[in-house]
Amino acid sequence: MSVVDDVVLAMADVMRLSEPGDRLLSVCVDVVGPEEVLACVRGEVAESRVVRALHDAGAEVSSADFATAVERWSARVNMLDAARDVRVMGKLGCRLIVRGGSEWAPALDDLGDERPLGVWVRGSGSLKVMASKAIALVGARAPSDYGVSVARSLGFELTRDGVAVVSGGAYGIDSAAHEGAMRGASGPATVAFMAGGVDSLYPKGNVDLLRAVAEAGLIVSECPPGATAMRHRFLARNRLIAALSGATVVVQAGFRSGAINTAHRAAELGRPVGAVPGRVTDPQSSGCHRLLRDGAAVVVTSTEEVKELVGGLDAVREGDSYAAQAELRITDDLDERELRVFAALPTVRGAGLDSVASKAGVTVNEARSVVGVLMMKGRAAKDVHGWKKSS
Repeated sequence: MSVVDDVVLAMADVMRLSEPGDRLLSVCVDVVGPEEVLACVRGEVAESRVVRALHDAGAEVSSADFATAVERWSARVNMLDAARDVRVMGKLGCRLIVRGGSEWAPALDDLGDERPLGVWVRGSGSLKVMASKAIALVGARAPSDYGVSVARSLGFELTRDGVAVVSGGAYGIDSAAHEGAMRGASGPATVAFMAGGVDSLYPKGNVDLLRAVAEAGLIVSECPPGATAMRHRFLARNRLIAALSGATVVVQAGFRSGAINTAHRAAELGRPVGAVPGRVTDPQSSGCHRLLRDGAAVVVTSTEEVKELVGGLDAVREGDSYAAQAELRITDDLDERELRVFAALPTVRGAGLDSVASKAGVTVNEARSVVGVLMMKGRAAKDVHGWKKSS
């Protein structure tokens, strides 16, 4: 096995240790490499050695904070089997692209310490090539006919002009954008970012569409094989959509739509943001109108105006439903850590804190603290078996 293969396998394991966007884990991999990170988590390398290396590299992290992180990461050590992951995913036509690899998209590096360690991809396209001319089309999961029509038209016309359309594979605007893109191109056309593993397509109602996307482009996720879509993972996914794309266009979205978060992430990265106006009385366009009023986006009404944003690019479970996806609100009254723990709670039979902590990617003490907060907010309850979502 080559050195490159060893690094890819090590990175596959490291990607299982924590949830997407773990800044400290990202810095550790940059400083000491994935293999030494694994050795430290397994107790084969002293934590002090890694902390010294971090300090030498200018990273500000205390020994106590690092120890807490290692405790959190070590809760998932028994899940690691990179060789199995690569083998199983290979049978599905999936591959792992790691930082600095030949297919890596440099645009993702603009996320700094939040950039993914790697991404699993499923499909025929090249991530690096598609990212070189890409625009994100995002919006509501329950749009109007007007919103669907605009998304399909923009998707079709952009890919006809050689631009890759990036979106999130969800119902509504995402689906329309992907559909339009596939109709408009003869080659790789569209990229769908998932909030779970690329081996388990979500939402279930879009399985046929997502399989078509894989044939006409790429399905991408930083989540490991078998990972299920959870609320906090949608939030983390949005930053990847924003980073990979040269510009982000919100086609139609209400105040609470996750697409607004994607737009803000794009703006934070210095990417242009556009919004399609709708009727002033239409709540489904209220998020677009807010972006425009606040100066966070510019009006776009045509494909040419979309391309002008970047200066012209030519230079869930069974029974999954629209209503179920609509519940994935990123502007809930829960912060990021609370969302992770809430998502890890079972719905019927309670689970112990160690199980909840492992699934959420937090320490047992953190899980204990958060479930208390969730209980006060009416989101968690305790039965004889442990903690679960409140009914």
